[in-house]
Amino acid sequence: MNPTTLVNLGTHRTAGRIRIGADVPNPLNTRDADITCFDASRMQGELAGSGEDRHIHPVDPPAEGFGAR
Repeated sequence: MNPTTLVNLGTHRTAGRIRIGADVPNPLNTRDADITCFDASRMQGELAGSGEDRHIHPVDPPAEGFGAR
């Protein structure tokens, strides 16, 4: 398993009591696994002892987020 490097962009400004911001996670569109682990688990209906496998959670694709509070 190789490490994954991610870049996230964000900017926020405060004007008085209001904070306005924008975030762009993964703007470089990294296509890799965010989390990879070898785990013993099984789905309902599978035989006991048949569930050792790698579990992978992929990196989320780029998305924009805006907010104010």
